[in-house]
Amino acid sequence: MTELLRMFITAAVLATCTMQLSAQLVLETSLRDLGTLTRADERFADFQIRNTGTTDEIIFRVEAGRNSVVKMSSKTIAAGATETIRLQYNPEKAGPFNIEARIFASAWQSPRTAVLRGEALFADTGIPCPDFSDVPGGALRAFHISLRDPDMKPAAGALVRIFREGREVAITRTDERGEASESLMPGRYLIVAEIDGVSLDTAIYASVVNDHVLLLLDRALPKKVRPPELPAAEETALANEPEPVESRPARPARPDPPAKVTDVSEATPAGDNELMPLSKFKQSNVVFLVDVSTSMKHQSRMDLLKIAMTDLLDVLRDVDRFTLISYASETNTLIDATEVLDRAQCADAIAALHPRGSTEGAKAIDKAGKAARKHFLPEGNNQIILATDGAFNEGARKAEKLVKKYRRSDIATSVLCIRCGQFTTKEMTGLAEAGEGTFIPIESADDAGDRLISEIKRSALR
Repeated sequence: MTELLRMFITAAVLATCTMQLSAQLVLETSLRDLGTLTRADERFADFQIRNTGTTDEIIFRVEAGRNSVVKMSSKTIAAGATETIRLQYNPEKAGPFNIEARIFASAWQSPRTAVLRGEALFADTGIPCPDFSDVPGGALRAFHISLRDPDMKPAAGALVRIFREGREVAITRTDERGEASESLMPGRYLIVAEIDGVSLDTAIYASVVNDHVLLLLDRALPKKVRPPELPAAEETALANEPEPVESRPARPARPDPPAKVTDVSEATPAGDNELMPLSKFKQSNVVFLVDVSTSMKHQSRMDLLKIAMTDLLDVLRDVDRFTLISYASETNTLIDATEVLDRAQCADAIAALHPRGSTEGAKAIDKAGKAARKHFLPEGNNQIILATDGAFNEGARKAEKLVKKYRRSDIATSVLCIRCGQFTTKEMTGLAEAGEGTFIPIESADDAGDRLISEIKRSALR
C-alpha cells in the first residue's frame, strides 16, 4: 500500500510539472491609468494575456467591480497567441476611481488582478463598451507632436523621446515642419523634446480624442544647464580605479530580443553584470523612500522619478537588495527586498506609483531605516534613497535625528530631489548631510537615471 501511494504521488507531481511546463499565461500589464477622464475620452483600457506554453488555455471568467464592463477578444488563448481583456469604467459620480478585475484562467492556480484607475470629471453610466470588431484589442494609435519656436516657426531636427512608466518606448526627430509621429497604445506618456541645448517636457494622456501635443519653446527659456556635478569625492574615487567602468549604453527605441550566449566561458557570472561588476562595487542594500504626495503630480516629477528608478533597475545585480516604500499621508511597503532581485516585480511597483495625500516624512524615514536594518549587509553598501520634491509638512527635525541615528548603524541617507524649489533644496541638502549621503538634484529626463546610478556606484565602490 505504501509503495502504491508513493507511485500515485510521484505520478501526480510529474503531471503537475508537465502541465506547468506546457502551459503558461502571462498578464502583460496589470495596471492601466486613464488619467483625468473627460466625457470625450475613452473610458476603457486593454489588458493583454499571452500564452507562452504549448497547449491552448481558457479564460474561465473575469470578476470586476461596480459600474465596470468586461469584454474578451476570445476565451480560448491558443498556444503562442495573445488575447485581450477590455475593461471599461462608467462613472456614477465624479472623482478618482480604482477598479480591480480578477481574472480566472486554466493555467493559474489563483486569479490575476488587472487594475484600471484614473479620475473622472463627470458622471455617466450609459456608454457601452466597444466591441473588438469596432476597436481591435491592443491597437496602436497614431500620436503627433508639433514643436514650435517662440515665433511659432517649426523647430526642425529636435530630438523627441517618449517615456511610459519610466521606460523609453520611442525616440525620433522632428521633420522640416517641426512635426513627429509615433504609434502608441492609449495611456499616459512623458514627451521630452531637446534642441540647441534646450530641453522641455510634458506629461500627456494619449487616446483617440487626445492624439496631438503642441510644444512651445519659451523665448525666455535659458539654455539647458545641468545640475551641479556630483561631489568631488566620487570623481576622485572613480579616477583611482584601475579600469574605468563603461558608461551605461543607451536603450534602443524598441526593445530587442536578448542575444544568445554562444560561448559559456564569456558569460557574466551569476548575480553579476558588466555595468556594475562585483569586483569593483560592493553588494547593495538600497531602500527607496518615495514621496507620493499630490505635489509629485506637477511638473512631471513622478515621471522623472520613474525614469531614474527604472534605469537603475537595469544596472543592479541579481544579488542587490531593493526595497520600495511610499509615503504621503500614510506609509506603505510596496516591495520588500528578496535574496534574488525580482526586476519584473520591482518595475511593476515603480509603474504603479501614484501621487496623492500630504507629505509626512519622519515616520516614513523610521520605517525605511528599519527596512535597511532588516536586510543589512555587513560588508555591503546600505543606504536609504529619499526621493521627494518638497519639504516635510511635519517632523523635519525628527527626520534629521532619525537619519543620524541610522547613520550610526552604517546606513547612509541620500536625497533624490525632483525639481525642488530653493527652500526645499536647503532643507533636503541638510538632511542628506545629516545622513552622510548625497544631495542629488533631478531636473530633466536626459540624466535622471545617470545621476541615480552614479550615486549608487559612489556608495558601493570598493
